[in-house]
Amino acid sequence: MVPDLRAVDSVMRAIDLVEARMGEDLGAEDMACAACYSPFYFSRLFAQATGHAPYDYLMRRRVAAAAEDVVHGGESLTRIALDRGFEVPDTFTRAFRRCFGMTPSEARSARAYPRSIARTKVSRRYVEELLSEPIAPPRKMD
Repeated sequence: MVPDLRAVDSVMRAIDLVEARMGEDLGAEDMACAACYSPFYFSRLFAQATGHAPYDYLMRRRVAAAAEDVVHGGESLTRIALDRGFEVPDTFTRAFRRCFGMTPSEARSARAYPRSIARTKVSRRYVEELLSEPIAPPRKMD
């Protein structure tokens, strides 16, 4: 089955928005707006195209981007959390633990985190492959 290129382009606009504004106040509705779809339809489409619900993808990208700063940066964990769009450092700690199975403090002490499970930016090719399949319901963050 050939993917709908309009849908692929729309999902990629939302992903590019996440990358460009990762540290800003951004939500699933902003992503849907960038994709030019209703939030409900966009949520289903985005989940099919990425394997994640929109907000889950945003959080995982924020955590993955912050993980490098946690391990290699000299800034405080609070500053890293705030710079990556987490309004409350405890929210960052919980999201980090859900993604990596360890806290930011533990990752900093170990100078490592499980990079193999970090959510990297989804590629256009990946989106095209997943949009060639029937729409599945969105997944929630573990």
